[in-house]
Amino acid sequence: MPPDKDFSHRTAIQKLGLVAEQRVELKGDLGAELRGDVKATLGRGFARSGELDGAIVLVESVEQASEVLRRYRPRLRDSGYLWLVTRKRGHDAYVNQ
Repeated sequence: MPPDKDFSHRTAIQKLGLVAEQRVELKGDLGAELRGDVKATLGRGFARSGELDGAIVLVESVEQASEVLRRYRPRLRDSGYLWLVTRKRGHDAYVNQ
């Protein structure tokens, strides 16, 4: 098996693969810094309805993750993406995946 790649030099935006002008929705307490970086990269505000290129959603349980997948799938373009963000290990709302 090849060694793990080191992605520490890449920004969160690069890791997420966001591109300017995409229609992206953010849900949950994702932090002001990430929200600002995403908005700056997109060059537009966040989508609130309609078809999406992608969504970044904070989930705090496996059940909530299932519901988010069910709710967002019909809104995503065929090439769309859905990033489910969870709290870090040790946080009260950590989702053991």
